[in-house]
Amino acid sequence: MRFHALALSVAVVGGVVMGACGGESDTTYGPPNGLVNKTPPTPGTATTSGSSSGGSSGGSSGGSSGGSSGGSSGGGSGSSSGGTGSSSGGGSGSSSGGGDGGQVTQGCTVSWKTAVFPLFAAAGPGTCATSNCHGGTSAPTIVDGDPATTYTNLSKYTINGKALIVPNDTNPADSTLECDLGMVTPICGLQQMPQPPGALNSAQRTTIDTWIRCGAPNN
Repeated sequence: MRFHALALSVAVVGGVVMGACGGESDTTYGPPNGLVNKTPPTPGTATTSGSSSGGSSGGSSGGSSGGSSGGSSGGGSGSSSGGTGSSSGGGSGSSSGGGDGGQVTQGCTVSWKTAVFPLFAAAGPGTCATSNCHGGTSAPTIVDGDPATTYTNLSKYTINGKALIVPNDTNPADSTLECDLGMVTPICGLQQMPQPPGALNSAQRTTIDTWIRCGAPNN
């Protein structure tokens, strides 16, 4: 009778124990002998091992990136290998800009040497380079057959303190050539140029105006 009571008591106690644990998850102990030579973790903490980018979070789960399931002691191992890569960017380049001796425009379709200067030549429509005009003693000197020297002379000449032509300036109002030629009013010189028998027609005046709006280049 006493033996049966003891057996019943053990069964009841076992039933209570089983009933109390029935709602908990099963515990995974890991592989056989998985805890051999291992140091038990401090209560309340979990140990992790693995690479900085992998490894386990302890407990029954392994590493977030990879690894095996941990044991009941909270130890888990895992590794995650990440790829390496490189990116290279950038480039090299160069920019260069050409010039035409300081002139602001390179694509002006009107040339001083071949289109504008011939209008002032002795044999040109303006007859400005004749000896009784600017080819003589009247300033500015227009040297017949020498566009380079004439260009320099005109760029240095002023009327009422204002330059006759302003290299690199595309505003006609900043020079006095057009008002000296009567292309705009009022006349800024002593008298309108060119003097008879010289004369410039509308197309020739437009050529001069276009050249000045190009910045009066020495082209």
